[in-house]
Amino acid sequence: MNRRPFHDSQNAEEQIGHSQDMDLENLVMTYSALVYSVIKGYFDSESDIEECVSDVFVKFWRAMDRYDPERMSLKNYLALIARHTALDRYRKMMSRQEILPLEEAELFESGSVEETVLDHLEREDILHALEQLDQDERDIIIKRFYYYKKIKDIAVEMQCNISYVKNRIHRGKCKLKRILIQKAKIETVIDNISETED
Repeated sequence: MNRRPFHDSQNAEEQIGHSQDMDLENLVMTYSALVYSVIKGYFDSESDIEECVSDVFVKFWRAMDRYDPERMSLKNYLALIARHTALDRYRKMMSRQEILPLEEAELFESGSVEETVLDHLEREDILHALEQLDQDERDIIIKRFYYYKKIKDIAVEMQCNISYVKNRIHRGKCKLKRILIQKAKIETVIDNISETED
């Protein structure tokens, strides 16, 4: 059977309803740049990025029947799969690390009340908090505090100026503090309630 190439995303979506006409290779050619752009902020290694990109298309291909083009565009659907796949892979990588992806010392001054409140937070809490940041903030925070990249190098990679990177670091850290402190307070209240019930 001759398959029509995906010259553009509209052609790709038109073929979604006819799985026999779909071609994984053409799908990858059409959307690989998009998926790559979503994933690249999570990893420093090109091989990790490429493997994750492949995982995204394999996941979509195996569950293609679940996709409903009337609910979401193919572009947005693949971007969603890409984010989830990257986060899952990042979590697995971090579970093998002895250090947190974001050192608390970088978030709070030593001995501060906030640092004390966060003492019991787990690695997974920080990962969940990172997911709630804007993509640029999350990418920059990961590059800066996990890969320990210099601000000027991050600016070059992301094709932006240094002040933009600094601003996103500041905003990202502030958001993370609010998210993590709120979670810590909620867990403390729950613990206190449990102790009272006992």
